[in-house]
Amino acid sequence: PAGKYQPINAFGRVWNNLTDLEGRKLNQELGWATARESGYTATSQLFGRTSHFHRYLSLPDNRVVDIYNGLLGINWTWAK
Repeated sequence: PAGKYQPINAFGRVWNNLTDLEGRKLNQELGWATARESGYTATSQLFGRTSHFHRYLSLPDNRVVDIYNGLLGINWTWAK
């Protein structure tokens, strides 16, 4: 859309392709960028078991995404 930006590089691939368990795409939840990409220092935490793992990743606005990789594939949800 006019005045909006599509994320690029590695995050662009995640933003464009990752879905949650209900089939919602991450880009539908986050929306389009309002400025060009810039770097920030994220906090990442990994919690794993033998059959799956959760990676918690902080966003610049302090929300946290839980990226789940398990038997159902790779999905995401907002961390609680």
